[in-house]
Amino acid sequence: PVPSEPKIVETVHRYDVRGKNVGELIAELETLGPVDGSGSRFDGMTNWSSDWSWTFSPTGRCGHGPPRVTMTIDQMFPQWADEDGAPAFVVRNWDRYLHALETHENGHRDNARAAARDMQRELDRLASESDCATLDAAADQAVQAITDRADRDDVLSDARTDHGSTQGAHFQIGSASCRER
Repeated sequence: PVPSEPKIVETVHRYDVRGKNVGELIAELETLGPVDGSGSRFDGMTNWSSDWSWTFSPTGRCGHGPPRVTMTIDQMFPQWADEDGAPAFVVRNWDRYLHALETHENGHRDNARAAARDMQRELDRLASESDCATLDAAADQAVQAITDRADRDDVLSDARTDHGSTQGAHFQIGSASCRER
């Protein structure tokens, strides 16, 4: 059989920040950036969730159609709403910072995409199981293991890059700064 492809639904949201200098922009980022589940605020964020299913046959046997994996990925980034007239060096710093922030967040996005492909591949492999209870238990366990691994990979990426700071996702002036998740 031909391997199935997961359905990946991606959405990018932007929130407006305003200011004519680095200090004003940092204040906006610190006030308006997305908040994670622990209550920490970041400049950018990538959240993902997965769902999977089979269509079961009404025959009483454990007949089913191909597995279906859906990965939903939501990203949030700042956008500078009033950069016209700002000093050129601030615009250059913002552009560099935003590119680095998007690069870092896209690493989380790519991790979620890889997890979806791994889930799909594993569920395709399990699809030949004829006992429904065994199939469901094995599928739940496989998807949870892949989810746990992807979560760990995101946490390790953030630890390794100091939430993107070592990649340049760090908008600052002097000692004032903002970081990304």
